[in-house]
Amino acid sequence: MLSLFSGCGNKKSPTGGPEDTEKPTIVNVFPIEFSDITDKDLEITFSKQMNTSSFFTGLYIYPQILAKRYKWEANTLIIKIEEELQDSTNYHFSFTEKIVGIHKNPLDKQYDFTWSVGKFTDNRISGNFTYEKPEDRTEDVRLTLFSADTTLIKTNIFKENYHFEALNNESHTIRAYIDKNKNKKLD
Repeated sequence: MLSLFSGCGNKKSPTGGPEDTEKPTIVNVFPIEFSDITDKDLEITFSKQMNTSSFFTGLYIYPQILAKRYKWEANTLIIKIEEELQDSTNYHFSFTEKIVGIHKNPLDKQYDFTWSVGKFTDNRISGNFTYEKPEDRTEDVRLTLFSADTTLIKTNIFKENYHFEALNNESHTIRAYIDKNKNKKLD
């Protein structure tokens, strides 16, 4: 028996569907923020799959934790801390927009979390802004808080007054500017 198939074919490259432009978010952290993390792993769950190598340049931890491992379970990053942390110290984790998903979309915003080891310290820096030009009063002011050795601790946007809480008892430096060209840089 002889069968013949005849048809018309059109060869095209697959389109892969629409481009993914949705920015990832952090949807859950464990343990909850401000908890004691003595002898605990941290779990951060994202809304989508992440580019794991972007965490090496986009995650800031202060004070530094040098001995740590990153482990992934689906969209959840598990940070395994492998050193003894300083007692009565708050640890600040900044997940910046340098962290990207597998489609190279950056996080939708910077996420800052604070956990403690031992007694939680709740020191605060706060104040009011003085503007060079009165019309700047309506603008957002981007403040970045650094340690005395210029390590990034956190960044926030404020109007009229500012406050940083849950700080360790040490010297800090603050950089403030109005980002008129919206590039998140002081220029």
